[in-house]
Amino acid sequence: MVVNDRDVGENARYNLRIRDVHNSAGTFTVHPTTATGRTPVVIRVANVEGLDYDVSDPSLRRIVFDVMALVKGKQDLDIAVASSQVIVDLVDANDNSPVFPHSAYRLRVLENIRPGSLISNITAKDIDSKEFGSITYLIKGFGAEKFFTQSKEGGLYVAKSSPGLDYETQKSYSLTFEARDGGGRVSTANLFVEVEDVNDNAPVFEQREYSRTVREGATSFQPQLFVRFKDVLQVYVRKTRLMNENILLSANTKIFDHIYSYT
Repeated sequence: MVVNDRDVGENARYNLRIRDVHNSAGTFTVHPTTATGRTPVVIRVANVEGLDYDVSDPSLRRIVFDVMALVKGKQDLDIAVASSQVIVDLVDANDNSPVFPHSAYRLRVLENIRPGSLISNITAKDIDSKEFGSITYLIKGFGAEKFFTQSKEGGLYVAKSSPGLDYETQKSYSLTFEARDGGGRVSTANLFVEVEDVNDNAPVFEQREYSRTVREGATSFQPQLFVRFKDVLQVYVRKTRLMNENILLSANTKIFDHIYSYT
C-alpha cells in the first residue's frame, strides 16, 4: 500500500491510523504512523490470536479495517482526509492435532466374543477444516493383529480372522491407538485390553486308561489309585488362578473326593 500527498514541506505531513470496521480491533498495526509525501505503508500483525480460522462463526474469518490518513486541523485535532479499506480473508492452516477424549483406555472383553465385534467406539476430533480435519486411524503394538479399526471411522474391533482371543493364550494386550490428520499431525491414546475367561475348556484326563490289581476283600487300593484330570477355568477369589483337580477313587465308599490345589 502506498499513500501520496502532493503538497510540500509541512503541508505534506500526515498521520496514519487503523480504524476497525469488522473483527480487527488490536489485530493489526500500521507502519509508519507519521509520513510525508509519497510513503509505502506496511500493515503488520500485532496479535496472532486474532487470526483464528477455527471459530464457530464463519463471519469471523473475514477481517475488515480502514487505513486512515489524518492531518492536523483547528485546535490541533486530527482530521481524516483519505482512507483505504483492507479486507483480510483467513485461510485455514493445519495448526491443530487430533484430540482423543482420554489419553488412556482400559477395556474388558470376553474371550468368546464374535470376530468382527465392536469393543469400544474410540474416536478423535480435529477442529481444522477440510483435509486438515480428516483423520485416519491405526492400531499398533504387540498383538495388534488380533484387533482392527475402521481407517476413517475409528473404533476398536476384534479381528475378523481366526484364531480369535484366547484367555489361556494371552490375558491382556497393550496397544497404541493412532489418529493422523490430513496434514500429518499425529496423536495417540494407550489401550489396555483385558481378556476375560469363559468356561470354554472341557476336563482332560492325563491318561486314557487307568489299571490296578487289588486283592479280594480289600477295602482300599495299595498304593492308592489317583485318577487325574485337568480343567482350566477362572476362579474369582480376588485374583485369577489355574485350578488342578485331583480325584481320589475309593474302592470302599465308591465315591469321588475332589482335592483342589491352587497354583
